[in-house]
Amino acid sequence: MEERSEIPLICFTLFAPAAAGATAFSLLLGGGTVLAAAVALMVTVGMLASVAHLARPLRAPRSLAHWKSSWLSREIIAVSAFWALAVLWLAAELLVRSSMFPQMTALSGGFPVAFALNVLAAVAGVALVPVIAKAYRVHGQPAWNGSDTLWELVAGAVGSGGAVAATVSAWQCVAQGGADGIALWCCSPLTLGLVALLAVSVSGLIMNHAQRMRAQRVFELVEREASPRVCAARDALAENPGAPRVYLVLDSAAGLCAFIACVAAFLLGEGAFGSVAVALALTVAVVLELSAQAAVRNRFYSLAQHARYVVRQGR
Repeated sequence: MEERSEIPLICFTLFAPAAAGATAFSLLLGGGTVLAAAVALMVTVGMLASVAHLARPLRAPRSLAHWKSSWLSREIIAVSAFWALAVLWLAAELLVRSSMFPQMTALSGGFPVAFALNVLAAVAGVALVPVIAKAYRVHGQPAWNGSDTLWELVAGAVGSGGAVAATVSAWQCVAQGGADGIALWCCSPLTLGLVALLAVSVSGLIMNHAQRMRAQRVFELVEREASPRVCAARDALAENPGAPRVYLVLDSAAGLCAFIACVAAFLLGEGAFGSVAVALALTVAVVLELSAQAAVRNRFYSLAQHARYVVRQGR
């Protein structure tokens, strides 16, 4: 029997955590319409991809019926709540930008509605990541059933989310004529380069830790439960217990591009030319980081495919 493609689930577990991370980083970078749009787009793509993976997508609402006992149902609720708040945040940013309804742009005491929705979306995004991890922690897949699954997603949220937020903010800076045209120090090209560099670096450390945690856990599990699935997971991880080599290459390249962005900001200054150079370098960095995280997600799902194949052969 032919294996189903896991590309939709790769998209979901790539873009949903990235959107969550970008929303959290946006609190540090001042938000903005384009960043809100990027977050809404990523979580929308992730949701559509996950629905497309279902055998009968039109029956997706029925999955909500088991929310009291099923983490999959809770995942659908959590991602839907995050999506709704992201869209509301985007709508508030658009209203602020257009000034069509100035009375709607602030709550009592002058607290901006857009910022309030940004905070709520960030909270929902942070809560979504462990819910996704819980949905994958099933006993039938020993390679997934550990805290390393959560740390992988956290690494994706930090690395991809931080890189996306910094890149979008950099292009917003360009659109406003460089850092001289904005008031927020946190949106200066040098700061954005440092944010991306730190996010990618921390993500790499978390990812390597998660991969080694998984390998150690599976190797120890083999000694207690030498089932075909556990042995298959061990064999798949034995060749490379750390992060996939393609991830290491792409993540390192993303970090190098973020470093180049910092150097460009330092040498070229914070005018229009320097801002464009930083934005271009960060754009390459975010493409590389998303590709690196996609490689990890591909390996994550391939572990389960390998285990299912071995079990069938052993019958």
